[in-house]
Amino acid sequence: MDITERIAGRGRQRRSALFVAVAVLGLVLSVLALSAGASVQNPGAVSITLHDGSLATTPGSFGPLSGTMTGTVDGAGNLAIPQADVSLDPFDVNVTAPVAMTVHVMPHANGDVTGTIDADTGVVTMQGSVMTTLDIASLGVTACPLGPMSLSLSTTNPGGSPYNAGSDATLVDNTFAIPAIPPGQTGCGGVEGLINNALGLPAAAGTTTLTIGATFAPYLYGSTTTTTMTPITTAAQSTTSPTTVAGPTTITTTTTTTTTTTTQPTTTTTSPPPCRKPGWGHGDKNHCRSGPRGGTKGHHHAHRRGPWH
Repeated sequence: MDITERIAGRGRQRRSALFVAVAVLGLVLSVLALSAGASVQNPGAVSITLHDGSLATTPGSFGPLSGTMTGTVDGAGNLAIPQADVSLDPFDVNVTAPVAMTVHVMPHANGDVTGTIDADTGVVTMQGSVMTTLDIASLGVTACPLGPMSLSLSTTNPGGSPYNAGSDATLVDNTFAIPAIPPGQTGCGGVEGLINNALGLPAAAGTTTLTIGATFAPYLYGSTTTTTMTPITTAAQSTTSPTTVAGPTTITTTTTTTTTTTTQPTTTTTSPPPCRKPGWGHGDKNHCRSGPRGGTKGHHHAHRRGPWH
């Protein structure tokens, strides 16, 4: 190969290496861009348990508030929860003035619930509309509607806390308003004014605060968060020590495997080198000629070493 061919070959090698480098760089950038745009790495069905909620108003705090929701979350962190899959638990409000009464409050979703979750930053938001039905046995009220109320909850509002490794977040809405029950509302028994007065209605935006916890299942993780795997059954001669920490599926399993190595004895047989020439004297073929000549019959080998004859 002459020098021209060698130079041309090196040029082709450099171009090939450059092409491979560019291709690898493009692949890495694509993966990074995909990861950066995804807030949830395990999208799919999701269940949300609402717990320890409270509604702070001018007359006082109501609660506890709780419930469940089931829906889906996509890779971008968008939550979609159908109205039919929202279940809010009823609660009681005890009023002492102007008339002592117990108000049985039955909330329910007035439409689909939407929201977002960023598993990396922990920011969670939820939006929806809620209606309530009031029962007041002492006043003969059995189905007095109150609402609707538009809610916009977020972990970034004062009093909120981000989604964490325990799969839990605290959401707050301190800007929603509660309307008054209009006069003559069906189901309210003509005591709408009394109920409004007892509950401090209407409540203007900024005078009420809804705070509620939300636990997600399964645990949702992002591009910078990790998830623990469920325990795996190992082969024989292994021991598994589970350590359960906070969270639904955060089980860290440490597996120690014992390996036994058995060394088999090895036997080595060494054979003497073959005779290349027969022994000394009288056609003796049973001994090699590696030492001095044998002596006369009945005598031992001579002790003197000398040259061969």
